[in-house]
Amino acid sequence: MIMDTDSGSSDDSVLSADGLDLNNYTVAFDFLQDILADDDFQSYDLEITRAHWYGVVVFIAIVGVFNYSRRYALYQRRKDAAHLRSASKAACAVARPTNFFSRIIAGFVAAGRELSYTQLPPFKQVWFPATGTIILLITYLCFTMGLEYFNVFIDGAQKLQSRGIRAGWIAIAQFPLVVLLAGRQNLIGYATGLSYDRLRILHRWVARIMFLFACMHWGYQSVQWNEYGLVSMEWTTDACPPTGVAAWALLFWMNVSTLAPFRNMAYEIFIIQHVIVFFGFIVAVVIHLPVIYSRVYVYLPIGLWLFDRVARVAVTILQNRTLATAHITVLPGDEVVELNITAPTFKTYSAGQHVYLNFPRLRFWQSHPFTVVKSSPGELTLFVQVRKGFTKQLLKYDGKKFTAILDGPYGGTQSDISGFDSAVLISGGTGITFALSQLSDLAARVSRGEVNALRRISIIWSVKNKEWTKPVQDAITSSMFTLQSSDIDVTFDLYVTQGATAIESVSSDADSLAPENKHLSSRMSTHVGRIAQATDFIVPTICNAHGETGVFVCGPVEMESDVRNSVASVSDALGVHKGGKAHGIYLHCESFRW
Repeated sequence: MIMDTDSGSSDDSVLSADGLDLNNYTVAFDFLQDILADDDFQSYDLEITRAHWYGVVVFIAIVGVFNYSRRYALYQRRKDAAHLRSASKAACAVARPTNFFSRIIAGFVAAGRELSYTQLPPFKQVWFPATGTIILLITYLCFTMGLEYFNVFIDGAQKLQSRGIRAGWIAIAQFPLVVLLAGRQNLIGYATGLSYDRLRILHRWVARIMFLFACMHWGYQSVQWNEYGLVSMEWTTDACPPTGVAAWALLFWMNVSTLAPFRNMAYEIFIIQHVIVFFGFIVAVVIHLPVIYSRVYVYLPIGLWLFDRVARVAVTILQNRTLATAHITVLPGDEVVELNITAPTFKTYSAGQHVYLNFPRLRFWQSHPFTVVKSSPGELTLFVQVRKGFTKQLLKYDGKKFTAILDGPYGGTQSDISGFDSAVLISGGTGITFALSQLSDLAARVSRGEVNALRRISIIWSVKNKEWTKPVQDAITSSMFTLQSSDIDVTFDLYVTQGATAIESVSSDADSLAPENKHLSSRMSTHVGRIAQATDFIVPTICNAHGETGVFVCGPVEMESDVRNSVASVSDALGVHKGGKAHGIYLHCESFRW
């Protein structure tokens, strides 16, 4: 067969079974080998995989430039506010577009946000990605499908075989990307400014797209072999089908086991088996791949996985040169545990970040993520919601001290809260740890004399039990007092969902939060029941803002979905994308889920 590998087209001499007696074993075997001979188009498929990576790298670069440019813009706002703070009206303008060009950009950004922020409400244990994530994944799927069918015009008995081989190349080319999106020490995260926990949803979905191409790889070839009755011969004379099916089965299980119902059933077991199956898949793929140079897409993931593990171990050793000590306090109601940790070598921390905590005496093989509520050099405080496994085990050690190993910090927001004109912090349950982390950090910076663009902050917290408020009561009021003293208007709305008797107690507590500051007490309100609609808090803040507003939410999936849709609807209703009187709305969602 004569092929033009540069164009992917063939001449009039194509592989055909015409005139061949495929009942003759020798003839059928030789014909099967001609079908399997892919040397003519394999080099072109290798170029296709490189095109895949060119596209991925370009996209990562674009996202990185956008995110770091936004961080610089927020930094510039704070810098401008430092010069203009003496004239309050002028200082308010730093958080909004000031010229025609910036207003055009703000309009496009607002339109993109309105489209991308929306999210379907969760259904039982099934939750759906935000619309922006879905659009990104559909775009990526179309991109890879375009590569699959680009310039593939091979006819004859190799038509489906060539498409199957192309699908296999694209599937294995995505393997390094899947691993890149999974690690805590994340190279894509460093390039884009995005934390690893935000990339993990892409990790799962790119793995599913990889599995789709593995199915196409198997399906196209099987149909081609079956067309000539050669399936049985291929399975008995070639080692590729059984090793390929083994790799396919392991990839199938890795994808199925990452679905939320299975993943949440026993997360610790999920992690262990996931790593074991990952290495089993690598072994199966290495045996399956007949071409040595195609194995670069397997060796790269191994190197990336080892980099992540080695980097994490190195950072952990560096941070734990002197081991930390954690004091456990079980709060009333047995639903929340407070951890006060003394960690002499723990220095670096940004608002909203979390650390992985390991107690060698309890479960040396496990580390769990918890948001840092507040910290000072060598000390940090965590609040842990009691669920199953490790967190439930902590209830038995009230008042005890344990040696702890810290890994982190990780995560946090991509946009500094101090760069906005107004901010809305919405929390559910122990999600208050994220909001309190932001408040404590902002109050500390204000105390140091750092100038910010903020004029107003609204805090909304929904809890089941009033007892949850006691551990953070002093920290909230202290931060509010500091911010109020710096001319930042702060309001706090507490929603207790267990009834009137609970709210009466909370109300009496609220009156005594700051008896020496009646103005501060008047800024704190308590309510019975759940938060009705997030728009009730977002709309007044937006309408009174003199610049961009930041909305930050940390709570259950249902709360996150409601806030997402509320922000998008409010932005659309107020015509933010049209350059109306309302200014931009930025949204950050800190997820509860794994």
